[in-house]
Amino acid sequence: MNQSTVYRIRRGLEESGEVMQCITVVGRDGIEQPRRKSKTKPAPKPVVERDGPTTTPAGLRTALTT
Repeated sequence: MNQSTVYRIRRGLEESGEVMQCITVVGRDGIEQPRRKSKTKPAPKPVVERDGPTTTPAGLRTALTT
């Protein structure tokens, strides 16, 4: 059988309740993975604003200017 045919038949059986839905699958390496990836994107990291000028060590400043 073709992979798309198996997918279509299984999806129909899962929707009708004849076959239990799998939440995780086990890969060849033996590690469980979620069957479907979540579609939500993680929240962006907050931007940290600093007060005043940034300071650098004196040795670094002279190395950059020379």
